[in-house]
Order: sequence, then C-alpha cells, then structure tokens
Amino acid sequence: MEFCQTYVGRLGEELTSQEIKKYVAMCLKSGKSTGQDRCSNELTKTMTDEEFQFVNMWVNDVLTRDTSRQRLTMNGTISELD
Repeated sequence: MEFCQTYVGRLGEELTSQEIKKYVAMCLKSGKSTGQDRCSNELTKTMTDEEFQFVNMWVNDVLTRDTSRQRLTMNGTISELD
C-alpha cells in the first residue's frame, strides 16, 4: 500500500502510462462497490489500450490543470475567492 500513497505529493505533474497502469494494478481493489460514476474497479482494470489512452490523457489533464485562477462567477453573485 506504500506504493499507492507515493502519488499524493505529485499533483501538478504528469504521470506516465506505466505509472498509471501500475497504480491501477496495485491500488484498485477488486470487488468494491462503484462510486457515483458507476464504474467498477474491474472495468478500469480491463480497459482496452484505446480506452486506457483516453483515461491517461484525462488523468494528466486533471493533474496539470492550473485551477488557482479558475473561479467561475455564477449570476454575478460569486466572485473570485483569492
């Protein structure tokens, strides 16, 4: 489980496809209930290479996106919180 916690400090950096595959193989437990997205860990573990490439791009987009200045204004009532 130590391996699974090494990525906590890496937010903001891209992960290689090998790192993501290793995380999926070692850290996602089988037989767990789904989350709000209704995707089981088994589904993630059995992705095709094409599906994995999509997830890889998405994960790295989320990890490297600069959200520090991205605050939306909703109906002019909420402004930037910085």
